[in-house]
Amino acid sequence: MTNAMVMNKAWEIARKGQSKFGGKVSEYIAEALKMAWALIKKEEKQMEIKKIGLVTDSFKERVLEVAKNKGLEVKLFNGPNGVGHIIISNDELELEGFPKSKYIVIAEVKDSDWNSGIRLIATDSIDEIKDEIIEEKPEKTNEKEEKQMDQVNGFEITERNYTINAWQKYGHKRVYFEGYFIFNDHEVNANKKVSFKGFFDAVNGKVIFQSGQARYKDFIKDVIRDEVNEVIRSMNNRDDNDEGKRDFGMIYEGY
Repeated sequence: MTNAMVMNKAWEIARKGQSKFGGKVSEYIAEALKMAWALIKKEEKQMEIKKIGLVTDSFKERVLEVAKNKGLEVKLFNGPNGVGHIIISNDELELEGFPKSKYIVIAEVKDSDWNSGIRLIATDSIDEIKDEIIEEKPEKTNEKEEKQMDQVNGFEITERNYTINAWQKYGHKRVYFEGYFIFNDHEVNANKKVSFKGFFDAVNGKVIFQSGQARYKDFIKDVIRDEVNEVIRSMNNRDDNDEGKRDFGMIYEGY
């Protein structure tokens, strides 16, 4: 706490009193000083403030950059009187003119008990404001970006155009697949089309290819794995008399 802080707060209280009840601002300053002192002491006690100061926007940006480079956790602060950031420092962030502390609060205060401005607070407790901490929301991705997130084994699948069908008869359970997919081969920076046809023997746990390039067969199995397993689960949940032998999904050994 500084004398300047107390005086600034006192004049603010005095002006509010003069505006509400009339007279001269100076007539309220004596009582306003007592109120300002009590309010600021209360704030410091509640937050266990080590130091508080008014800083510039460029200083704030430098502090956030240092925290980022150190890998410190930074949360958004959205209080009733302003917004800002809370840096989870745990004494790892040392700032010029400020003591080490568990938390560094950078608040852009507006129309509060303090004058408006960017306040930097070094404190060991944020219990009084922890309910006002909000998590940063990830940026929304558009539909094109979401589609590009379809990846298998590190390769982007740009198009899927194939069918997966179940067949079950005479004690056999098979999942037939046929079609193609296109993936971006980043090793040569080109799109490649992979056509295939075959079936998965769900009783014996074997994949039988009727067509398709040999070098892509393992990749094909990885691409269609989840869809084939979903069909297998659907077949196993059927209520009929043809249970067959042990049913395998493509996640099992031996395919």
